[in-house]
Amino acid sequence: MQIPALRLQQTMAEPPLKSPNPAAALVERVQSALDSGNAAQALGLLQARIAEAPGDAEAHRHLGQLYAAASDFPAAHRNARKACELAPDDPRSWSDLGRVCMLEGQLAEAARCFQ
Repeated sequence: MQIPALRLQQTMAEPPLKSPNPAAALVERVQSALDSGNAAQALGLLQARIAEAPGDAEAHRHLGQLYAAASDFPAAHRNARKACELAPDDPRSWSDLGRVCMLEGQLAEAARCFQ
């Protein structure tokens, strides 16, 4: 999977590095893999997290970002949609879904996501 330079969006509450927070630690490991050009490892880390904790909205959100960066818009859409279902009050998930919808040409759905 070819992925252009990508920085995962972290929450404001997540410490920048070496976090004891498992969610932040996952983001660190995924970002490290991306920084070293290993998109397959980043993908594997996120997929393993989702297999372990299917209700992890953050993992779905980040996986959607990864797929969007790789132009796999159907997979990006599925994961962004799942993140919205799991965390309906998280505006970052809705923003991600809106961006994917725009890339897919689904402008009416994108507009609903941005409301």
